[in-house]
Amino acid sequence: MYSDSFNGSFGFIPLSAGLLLDARATDNASFFSLYGRIDHPKHFTAGEHIKFRYMSVNSQLDPPEDDSFITDVHSSFGIGGQPCRYKVTPSVGKVLEAGYPLKLQAENGVVLAKSEKCILPLDLPVTVAGINLNWDAGILYRGKTRLLIPVWSINEYRQRFIRMEERERTDELQRIPVGNDGTAILQINTDLDDHDLFIGNLITADNKDIHLHLLDIRPGKRALEAHNPTDTPITCTVRPAPELNLLGDFSRQITVPAGASVFATW
Repeated sequence: MYSDSFNGSFGFIPLSAGLLLDARATDNASFFSLYGRIDHPKHFTAGEHIKFRYMSVNSQLDPPEDDSFITDVHSSFGIGGQPCRYKVTPSVGKVLEAGYPLKLQAENGVVLAKSEKCILPLDLPVTVAGINLNWDAGILYRGKTRLLIPVWSINEYRQRFIRMEERERTDELQRIPVGNDGTAILQINTDLDDHDLFIGNLITADNKDIHLHLLDIRPGKRALEAHNPTDTPITCTVRPAPELNLLGDFSRQITVPAGASVFATW
């Protein structure tokens, strides 16, 4: 950990046992050197791989001029055997591991959960396994809630930056990316309110090879695109994900030719 008056606190936190890290200042205030030491056997076998995990932490814009941000990260997310400050309780799906990040397992592509209000140094990082990469995914804050929303601002030097503003939202939907292994990554804002959460695939089909993209969620203008990347036609039924109350009652059978796309509205 190395404190700098401009950058606040930044450094590295070992996440694996037997890993020691030391960040040291250099002659250039914009750079530092990282030294690491690992506990290991005296002898290694040919082809043996050594893997360790660590976290890189950098302060937010205009941070406090001390180490409080990195120490707050360390104490909030169950690092080093400490209890997690946050609480997320799934009713559908399950918790695989509480810590940094919170790791969840979806059930049929969906997690339903309650999160409790909790002040954290950053929005809670989450991974969700068991999401279909071919179908759009998102997090829905169900009902009315308060969230910190990023907005563009301009300072007295005409520099643009993003600041967070408290806003009241109803059924706030945010899209989330899904990796090739079917694991989604996202963050949950816990600072202002308890939340009733839907996380997972937004639309589904009875054929997992079809690609589904949600284009519009506004009543009267709801639309999706279905793409068939295979070499043969696909006939399937598409519908909103279970427990997703944002898209109305919709179920339709579609046929998509090989290598083509079709659109559906409702």
